[in-house]
Amino acid sequence: MISYPRAEDQNITTTAMDVDTAFLKSKRGILKLAEMVTFFVAFVCFATASRSEHIAATIIEFLITSFLVLLYLLKLNKKFTFFLWPLVDTFNSVFAAIYFIVLSMIALRTYTYRGTLVGGIVGFLSVGLLCVDSFTLFKIITFNKPRSEVQHQGTQVNE
Repeated sequence: MISYPRAEDQNITTTAMDVDTAFLKSKRGILKLAEMVTFFVAFVCFATASRSEHIAATIIEFLITSFLVLLYLLKLNKKFTFFLWPLVDTFNSVFAAIYFIVLSMIALRTYTYRGTLVGGIVGFLSVGLLCVDSFTLFKIITFNKPRSEVQHQGTQVNE
């Protein structure tokens, strides 16, 4: 019989990951989750229509948004302070909105399957959510305040 040493015997300290469940209930958290849902629905629609260029764009944006949700949920934005995370999030939302406007217009103009049509419509819904997200993020970013104050202000907007 093999006996394994217990954590108490080795004086191993474990640190718990800090999880911000209030973020998921906040306006920004709900908005991010809604973005993820629309990206996933658009992905499924484009996948049924076999539109690979549209599939790649929706999956990439789904993964980026998932990363940002995990970043805020696990409060990693407070640990990795080398980026101004609300600004990174704003740039992502603005560029994704512009890209999805073009992508959705192309999907609606060139559709041959209903999946492409529905994916284009859901893409426009994603654009609306991305615009609201970038507007709420842009309201909290100011360039004349210290970095710590702006990041603290960014976490307060989550509520």
